[in-house]
Amino acid sequence: MALTLSVADPKPEGAPADFTLEGESAIIGRSANCDWTLPDAKNYISSRHAELRRDGDGYIFKDISTNGTFLNGAAERMTEERRIADGDSFKIGPYAVTAKVAADVVAPPPPPEPVPAAPAEPERTVFAPAADAAPAPAPAADPQHTVFAPGPDAGGAAGEEEVALAPEQEALWEKVAGANSIDWDRGGFGADDRAAATQAMVAATADELANAYLTAAGIERSKITAEASEAIVKGGSLLRRLVAGLVIMVESRARAKSQMGAEATQLQLDGNNPIKFARTPEAALAQLVNPTQQGFLDAEKAIEDAFVDIQSHQVATMAAIPGALRQTLERFSPGSIKRRADNIGLLARILPAARDAALWNNYEKEFNTVASQSDEAFMEVFAKEFRKAYAKQIVKGRP
Repeated sequence: MALTLSVADPKPEGAPADFTLEGESAIIGRSANCDWTLPDAKNYISSRHAELRRDGDGYIFKDISTNGTFLNGAAERMTEERRIADGDSFKIGPYAVTAKVAADVVAPPPPPEPVPAAPAEPERTVFAPAADAAPAPAPAADPQHTVFAPGPDAGGAAGEEEVALAPEQEALWEKVAGANSIDWDRGGFGADDRAAATQAMVAATADELANAYLTAAGIERSKITAEASEAIVKGGSLLRRLVAGLVIMVESRARAKSQMGAEATQLQLDGNNPIKFARTPEAALAQLVNPTQQGFLDAEKAIEDAFVDIQSHQVATMAAIPGALRQTLERFSPGSIKRRADNIGLLARILPAARDAALWNNYEKEFNTVASQSDEAFMEVFAKEFRKAYAKQIVKGRP
């Protein structure tokens, strides 16, 4: 099944009017960090307005906004997630978004190849094998050379077939990270210099490639007991998972910043981090491995920048917690209670017992107010302290 959302009216300025879900999930919203950005100058659309996710053979739409999403012309906002049906209409801010759910088209099988003519039977000799004797099995290919030898078309990096034969690993990562597919023909991730890679693979042996790979990783070849091909294949698998985990952590950081009201990362003319703007781990890895695209950081700087951002995010979060607690506890300090009790009656001002009772009543009233709005009150204070901590991190370095 394929899901495509289209804006019927009005067309968004500077943003695509159609969106096709390519992975397991996606976010729709006003923020540039969303998978589908819908610009809204009036800020009616939330920075993260709705969530799409694949569910078996269908798709789920979940409203996560402040102002709501309205389904099929309803007067009331959506309160529960919805299994998307073909033709559903979602009102998101000023936009009318229509869903199209189409079954996957199965390509017809290729026509059968013509059966080649049987070769002429050679003359039998007394040394020829019997007619029903089975031919000797071909010797097994050397695993070192199988992975690195170019295929018949020599069009891509060798070893793709062996790496693809790991469905268990792929299925495991789909559960952890989701959104594992990418349209490689979509473009926008830099040129893929396959010809140069193929020539290098032909010119080098498996051991030479493994040595170069391990040297770049800072590992001595003598410490690796695995075969050269196994080391490279495993290293590639580990690299993919590390980059995927980094993408997920950066996305979590962006979500937390959005919830705290901190300024989101915007696409700039130069110095953009591809990890922050990639929709899937595969997209990030492709852009990191390919030649650096104009306007983006190179691979080494991008990874360093991402880790610095995550570290700074943790520092800002930890710095915000004590500040938020201090602000909350300050509401119950004796001085604050006394200041809010200035309007007590004359009797309470004269009699100490009456004054103490009035102060206690004010304390109970304040406590009940905070307790009934604990989540909202604390998050409001925490968000304020979080933004202050982030501002300090900007002065020190990068948030």
